[in-house]
Amino acid sequence: MESIILILVYCSLASLLIVISRIDRREYRIPDRVTKPWIAAFTFLFHQQHQLLLIAWLWLAVMYLVTALAPTTLGRGDVKLIAALTLTNGYFQITPPTNFLMVLLFLSSVIALPGAIRAHRRQEKYPFAPALSGACLLIFGIGAI
Repeated sequence: MESIILILVYCSLASLLIVISRIDRREYRIPDRVTKPWIAAFTFLFHQQHQLLLIAWLWLAVMYLVTALAPTTLGRGDVKLIAALTLTNGYFQITPPTNFLMVLLFLSSVIALPGAIRAHRRQEKYPFAPALSGACLLIFGIGAI
């Protein structure tokens, strides 16, 4: 029964990430009405996992400062999505939060690099949510095996 619930949660997460990725590809933004409640709900759900909350909220605070000082580095929607995915790791418990964040950033960068290089050459924007989504689903999918 537990594995069925895990599969349902994974499929729900995959569906949500597909929708977020499509919006980001079309509009170059990630809706706050998705990420903010997600962060709030998982913060409440995992309020006793102090390391998880520290990593997610520290990421959020530091990257908000970075995006205020250098707005073209990474969008704030991406920052919130990364925080939400880090908090989601509290449910799947694949790896410690710091490791999850590092692997997520590394894998999503590897996935995004070819498209980002092409977009940079054309002087276009490049959505990062599809790469984040793919990396996250890969981490959770491999971890569940």
